[in-house]
Amino acid sequence: MEDRLNDQDETAARCAAIVAAVAGHGDLDNAATGFGRLPDDLPGRSRLAAALVEATF
Repeated sequence: MEDRLNDQDETAARCAAIVAAVAGHGDLDNAATGFGRLPDDLPGRSRLAAALVEATF
């Protein structure tokens, strides 16, 4: 159970870093790397991807 919570915490931290970077308060390169480590079936993953692409261009 504790491993699952750690995984959820890491996923939440990656999502927060992506949102911060998209908002101009973080590193987009690190956010893109973090995005690649998100679970494929994460709800909202496609929205994070779209926000990263939009922020990059």
